Amino acid sequence: MITLTANCVRHSGQEDHQTEVLRQELIDGYGLLPQQILREAIADYHAKIKSQEKEQSQKETAESEVVVSRGCFHKWKHPQQRAKKL
Repeated sequence: MITLTANCVRHSGQEDHQTEVLRQELIDGYGLLPQQILREAIADYHAKIKSQEKEQSQKETAESEVVVSRGCFHKWKHPQQRAKKL
């Protein structure tokens, strides 16, 4: 597995070994070709990143809507309250 930290990429020897074991199991046990494994892994990873970006975007949109609605809520006054001031 690759760990991304700031601008540094670290590989763990143990993780590399585990990846190789899993890759070999996919080849021997399921008849997959290395290219198939890589293609599907890249597609899955891409889908995961896009899904996380979408979730983050939705979260940021929801948070900004709350801020806007709170701002409008404080400025908005009921028509009867406005009439009292007049």
